[in-house]
Amino acid sequence: MDFMLKQLLIVLVLLAVTPYIVGIVLALLAKLRLLPLAVCGLVLSCLPNWAAAHRPLAIGLLAACALYPIVYWTLRFIRWRQEERYYAHYLLATAKPLYAPAEYEDYDNKEEYGYNA
Repeated sequence: MDFMLKQLLIVLVLLAVTPYIVGIVLALLAKLRLLPLAVCGLVLSCLPNWAAAHRPLAIGLLAACALYPIVYWTLRFIRWRQEERYYAHYLLATAKPLYAPAEYEDYDNKEEYGYNA
């Protein structure tokens, strides 16, 4: 009886947790832009007769689904690098120096600079 209760509890926990795990996996695949590749792989593995009958189409679909995340993440990385360079140049162009040259160090001595206070 104790063994059957443990098995029942395990099945109930799996039934309760599985939708959350599937949801998390699908959300992660969608966020990484890998969902089309996963769906294509699942369809091609579930329909091997169709994939064998339409081999060029199946390979083309798989290649397109594999290239989509590669192109997306490559373009995103390139755009990120361009923005990083832009903001680095902007920061260097507009930044105030941390120190002034030696001739401007003594602002307290105003007489030297023509101020007679």
